[in-house]
Amino acid sequence: MNQKRRKFWQELVESLTPEEVEKALASINPVSAQVLKWHYYDCNKLSEIVTLLNKSISIVRNHHNRGIFELRQYTSQRKCSAKNPRS
Repeated sequence: MNQKRRKFWQELVESLTPEEVEKALASINPVSAQVLKWHYYDCNKLSEIVTLLNKSISIVRNHHNRGIFELRQYTSQRKCSAKNPRS
C-alpha cells in the first residue's frame, strides 16, 4: 500500500509544476500537507514525524493517508475540469 502512495506522490510532482504542487497542498488539511512535506520532501519517516508533531503514530498515519486521498481528489477534479471546460 505504501508503494502505491509513494508512486502517486512521484507522479504528482512529475506531472505538476512546483507551484501547482504547492497549490494542491494548500487545498488540503494543513497538518496533512505538512506531514506529506516532511515525509516526501524531507525524507522523514512517519515515526520521526510523530516526534515533530507530538502525536501518536496512528494520528500521523491518518494525516498521511488523508492527505494522499485529498490530493487524489484534487487531481481528479482538475483532470475532469480540463476535459470538460465550461463555456
